[in-house]
Amino acid sequence: MPHFIVIAGASASGKTTLAKWLKEKYGTRAALIRLDDYYLPRNDPNNPPSKTYDEPAAFDMPRLKADFRKLNQGEAIDKPLFDFAGKNRKAETERIDPSELDFIIFEGILTLNDIDSYGLDPLTKVFVETDSYPTIVHNRTVRDAISQWKDGPEITKHRELKCGVRDAFFTHILPTKQTADIVVTNTFKSDITLDEVRALLNPETPAENLACIRSKMNQGVSFDSHPDVIELVARLEGGMPGRAGKPFTVAR
Repeated sequence: MPHFIVIAGASASGKTTLAKWLKEKYGTRAALIRLDDYYLPRNDPNNPPSKTYDEPAAFDMPRLKADFRKLNQGEAIDKPLFDFAGKNRKAETERIDPSELDFIIFEGILTLNDIDSYGLDPLTKVFVETDSYPTIVHNRTVRDAISQWKDGPEITKHRELKCGVRDAFFTHILPTKQTADIVVTNTFKSDITLDEVRALLNPETPAENLACIRSKMNQGVSFDSHPDVIELVARLEGGMPGRAGKPFTVAR
C-alpha cells in the first residue's frame, strides 16, 4: 500500500511547492492529488456556492472521502479536475491506481481537516507555516499579480476582506496545524516589492527592468537543504511509524 503524505497550510505558504518537490523527487513512484480539484462548481444556479474558496463547504467532501477510502483499500479512482477559469469541473478525469505507487501526496489548504476519519494508513501529516501571517499576505499578493496579471494588492485586499480569506485561515486552516506530525517552517518571503509588481503589469516598463524583476521571481526556498524537509524525507524513506506515531514539530 502507498504511504499517504498529506500537506496543508495557508494559500501561498509554500505547501504546493513542497508537494511538487516531493512529486518530482519520487517521480512515477508518487501521485499528486490537489484538494482544489474537489471544489464544488461555482456557477450552478441551483446550488449556490459557499462565500469563500477557503472553507470546508466549498469542497465536495463526500466524494473526497469516498475516493480516499477506495485508495486506502487498494482501489483505483478517477479523480475530478477543476477548471478555475470556468469555475466548474472539467469533463475529463485523472486515473490514479494505488497499486502502482509508493506514495500518494495530497495537498491543499484544508487537507488535514478531519483527515484521521479517512482511516489512511500509513499516513504522514505535514503543515507548512511561515514566520507570520503578513508574510503569507505579501507572498500571495505577488503571486496573484503575476498569475492573473492584475493589480495584486487590490486582488489580495478584496480576498482578505470581502471573501473572508483571513477569517477562514484562522478559523479552518491554522487549527489543523495541531494535528500535524511534522511542521515545516518556510521562512521565504518574496523580495519583490509592490512597486515591482506594478512594474510587471505596466507595458511601458523597460525590458531590462522586467528582466531584473523576473529573475527575482525564480528565487525561493530550497527544500533540498531545508532541515524540516530533510527530516520528513528521512522518516518517509526509513519507514516512519505513521499516524500512530508520536507527532513532532521542528520549529525555527
